[in-house]
Amino acid sequence: MNGLKERGVEQIDLIISDALQGIERAVCSAFPQAAHQLCVVHFKRHVLNQVSKKDKAILKQKLEELFPIQEKGFTPFKAFENLCTFAARWGKHYRSLSSLAAPRNIPNFTYLRFPESVRGMIYSTNWVERLNRSYKRTLRLRGALPSAEVVIFLLGSVAKEMTETTYARRLPYFQDWKIK
Repeated sequence: MNGLKERGVEQIDLIISDALQGIERAVCSAFPQAAHQLCVVHFKRHVLNQVSKKDKAILKQKLEELFPIQEKGFTPFKAFENLCTFAARWGKHYRSLSSLAAPRNIPNFTYLRFPESVRGMIYSTNWVERLNRSYKRTLRLRGALPSAEVVIFLLGSVAKEMTETTYARRLPYFQDWKIK
């Protein structure tokens, strides 16, 4: 993160990450005003990997209810309360789920502070992973390229194409958004 600062990044408003060890501390030390959103999809997968097959369907449905994307008026505080209730209920059957009520899981709900129109894009790191897979595939298909500039142009084209197809809807700019 300090390397980003040295290269000219002055401010980061939101960082979205997996539960990488130490990333939250690194972000807070370099960019103290940045909000942190943990990947909800990875969190759900982690929870579902800890339960038996017979309970997966019901737990999957309950997890969908815990992490609403389009629901207006749903606050991070209310969502965390629901997670604590979920942890108390299912922690009786699966001990590992009782730890979900820990404060370290609060960053799972940062996306609820943003407008409903962008929540679907910021509650997960999946779109970044998809873009990285596209980069790898494109470079593997091309083999050798004549220069670094060509690589940057090619990857920029891939990103632009994915942006046009994936996020074709028009969105307001970040500076106009009001974070709750």
